[in-house]
Amino acid sequence: AAEARARAVTDMRMVVPDPASVAAVAATRFGAVAPFGTDVRPLVLHCPAKQVAPCAAIARAHGADTVTISTLSDVFEARNPLVEALKAAIA
Repeated sequence: AAEARARAVTDMRMVVPDPASVAAVAATRFGAVAPFGTDVRPLVLHCPAKQVAPCAAIARAHGADTVTISTLSDVFEARNPLVEALKAAIA
């Protein structure tokens, strides 16, 4: 499950003047999440892989000088959507 989640998202990092605003726009438009919140620097977003370029453009438009993109090998989360879907199907 951790590997599947990692394949589904891309790690994006940036420094922006208003991280909460960028995270909100990225969530609404692209389904991105800020896994560590918006009070950390740099802002970290996990964005669906197919939405990385437009999400990076939004970050740049909101003041990011640089946006780094990294692939992830595993993502361990307290809430696991794959396990929840399986439990729902079994119930």
